[in-house]
Amino acid sequence: MWSLGILTYVLLSGHTPFGGETKQETFCNITSSPLEFPDQMFLEVSNHAKEFIRRLLVRNPRERMSSVECFQHPWVYTKSKEIQESTFTSSVEKMGGDSVHDLNMNYTAKLSSPVFTQQDLHQT
Repeated sequence: MWSLGILTYVLLSGHTPFGGETKQETFCNITSSPLEFPDQMFLEVSNHAKEFIRRLLVRNPRERMSSVECFQHPWVYTKSKEIQESTFTSSVEKMGGDSVHDLNMNYTAKLSSPVFTQQDLHQT
């Protein structure tokens, strides 16, 4: 979970949260420096995203979010739901339907039509 927090921080800011000039300085930063979100790097990053990172970059592993909690976090869950709805709507439109009912009807029709006809199976 710690690594997920580091990766998220890096992907959203382009910088490491605890980087130092040397390995020793980086180690000291990891073990004792507070987690910061400098405005110049996080100006357009949502508070939900920063909270997500904060809850992962907790030094005590027992206090970090679990994988289940990560999936339920508003920053992930809201985005995931938006993507699912957008993808679903796009799929309905691509299949030529206007509604969920149309999508179900098209899907059911495709499932019920045989892939091979009886004649196809007997030809050699």
